[in-house]
Amino acid sequence: MSDYQVSILEAAGSVATVDDILAMEVRWKLKLQSREMGLNRN
Repeated sequence: MSDYQVSILEAAGSVATVDDILAMEVRWKLKLQSREMGLNRN
């Protein structure tokens, strides 16, 4: 059994740009501290 869980945190609208989506990803990485926990290097 794994402690790893995958969830949809936010849906991007059809008019979202690549920059919008990348900004959303950065915001969630900061909120969840995934870099500090070693889950993301970028």
